[in-house]
Amino acid sequence: MTTVGGESARAGSAPVRLGPDMDRLKKDAKGAIKAAVDALGLAASLTQNVPYLGAVSSALTVFLKIQDEANAVRDDWQSIIADAKKIKSIVDQTKREHERKEAGDSTLPQDLVEAFTELERCIFTSLNTLHACGIGSKRKRDRLRVLINRADLAGDVKKCGRDMSAALELFNTKLNIGTRLDVHELVAKYAARPVVPAVIISSAKLPPPAPEIFYGRAQEVDHILDLVLHKPPARVAILGPGGIGKTSIALTILHHHDVEAKYAKQRFFASCETVTSVEGVILELLSTFGVALDPAQGVQPQHALMNYLQGLSDTILCLDNLETIWDAETRATETLLSSLASFRHLALIITTRGSRRPMHVAWTHPYLPPITPLSFDAAIQTWMDICEVHDEFADKLVQGVDCMPLAVALLANLATSESPKVLWERWERDNLRVLHTHDSEDRLSNIEYSIELSLRGPRLRDEVDAVRTLGIICLLPQGLLESRVSVFSDAYTLVLPGFQRSISLLRQCSLMYLSENGFLRILSPIRHYVLSRYPLLVEDLPPLAKIYCDLTDHEVLGYGAMYSAHAEVHIRPEISNIPAVLRHCLNVQLSEYRERILEAIILFSEHCDNMSFHDVTLLDYALNFAQDYPHTSVRLLHMMGTLQYYSEAYSEAITTYTRAFTISRDSQNESDEARCMYNLGDLYCRRGELETARGLLQSAISIFEHQPV
Repeated sequence: MTTVGGESARAGSAPVRLGPDMDRLKKDAKGAIKAAVDALGLAASLTQNVPYLGAVSSALTVFLKIQDEANAVRDDWQSIIADAKKIKSIVDQTKREHERKEAGDSTLPQDLVEAFTELERCIFTSLNTLHACGIGSKRKRDRLRVLINRADLAGDVKKCGRDMSAALELFNTKLNIGTRLDVHELVAKYAARPVVPAVIISSAKLPPPAPEIFYGRAQEVDHILDLVLHKPPARVAILGPGGIGKTSIALTILHHHDVEAKYAKQRFFASCETVTSVEGVILELLSTFGVALDPAQGVQPQHALMNYLQGLSDTILCLDNLETIWDAETRATETLLSSLASFRHLALIITTRGSRRPMHVAWTHPYLPPITPLSFDAAIQTWMDICEVHDEFADKLVQGVDCMPLAVALLANLATSESPKVLWERWERDNLRVLHTHDSEDRLSNIEYSIELSLRGPRLRDEVDAVRTLGIICLLPQGLLESRVSVFSDAYTLVLPGFQRSISLLRQCSLMYLSENGFLRILSPIRHYVLSRYPLLVEDLPPLAKIYCDLTDHEVLGYGAMYSAHAEVHIRPEISNIPAVLRHCLNVQLSEYRERILEAIILFSEHCDNMSFHDVTLLDYALNFAQDYPHTSVRLLHMMGTLQYYSEAYSEAITTYTRAFTISRDSQNESDEARCMYNLGDLYCRRGELETARGLLQSAISIFEHQPV
């Protein structure tokens, strides 16, 4: 067992240079001020060496962002910002010069330490003054205090400006970049500095093993390997929905032979799944690295972590399931990531649900696109590694879950104890309930729990309208055409005014993705879960019914060019969405829309006939809801008979037209009755039953002759 540390770790480090006032400001500050105070505290906690320069640069970056909030003292604040920008430029140049000369962790000479210590004090004084000005606070009493003490506060801000200007002058005096910094002399001068024990190092945790069953991700793995091996220090975000295989990809990278050769035992994996705060992540990292705090030294966990990282050789770290804490403490998480990214010897990989990368980190280009489902072949290979039985029902099951890796693996495991045929029958009836094999709340073995984590996460927890929007789009098996988002947004203006914002949020959470053919799609397991657990509100359906009724409501001009063009442009792209929506709207008993929906089904079927689609399932289903509308029932049957006629199902067509004839006669609608006899005559003629056909056609002509023109 060994000990490591440095003099900056003594007694908690940060308060040593900035004093107890720093702790008070940390406790009281809000918003951008608090973020800047945290960044400054991190810098002040470090030994003043090469990595320290990166921390100072990060603190200045956060400090400069406050200018947008400093309206009350904007004029005087501008001069402070201008000097701070010049100082940041000097710091960054100094850091580059040290790195160029491979200075490692050598401590800065005393005269430079003096300049940086003065800079820390100057930034702290400015933050304290801004806090007194009420920056970051929304409370009225703070704003009133600014008005009352405006003159005194203005004087304090001017003094901060003079101090910042003096700090800039000091830097210009002390630093002669390229000539004064002889790094090799620094190493020799400070190599023998005594080390004050701060933390205790024990055995580091090994990463979990790479997945044994892993197919279809060669492109993603090659992309990440190129970044990690050829663009150091890589910063890679693996994005995508839950259950898509992000963790498997990350572990495959950590155990790849080229990564092992480069990083040896310096490969680390830390899961954020069970942590609830940024401090929890820091403690998890310390545990991963095998670092235990020495209580006698009173070291803060974050300071100990940063000091420990300074002493590592080339290292690669994966933070898994970062969304757990990023959603809860966004700014603090991004500050931590920025601090980790300041170490040039640390390659950083994160996995997170969604399609957004955390801010304040220069993620390595080219970005890895969000992870999508497996190809069908890769999904089947996954199935066959788990289950020996592969048949047409296994194929249906894999396609039924959109080749989502976690769902495929769970189904394949179930298929080891019951046949894929039986499993498919259960899937058609119960959908996701088939996959609920036990009560474990484990995202890797319970797909419902995995989906619920996304829906209940901080980003969506209070976004009721976003979940309602998700439910609406879940009704569309093909997804929502991106080109029609504005149509939906207009239709839902009164009910869901933030429809487009909700779409954007759902995409950020990876609950929806843009397919290659331009549809905003939702993976099948997510669709089924949302439809079963988050049923649509009654008020959300009428706009949807109107959208799809309007889509079919095109004047039928026969089989001409206009008719065909409308069907190809508007109907064919949504050939599965239209019947799904119309059928659902019939089920929920939208009585005021009943007749219009039935009319839309007839028009849709006419379009399908023109495109040579002759499925009568939707028409047959609609007849159950048309019993109070005899004329509509006859029209539905006529359309069904037409489709059967053109698919050469003549016997079925005769049965259909006979039903229509009976309803027409009972309702005493002679016009409908004559049409039925005409169509029946045509069908009997095609079957060679000419006498029957002649009688029906003559009866039809007789009725038509007596009809008013």
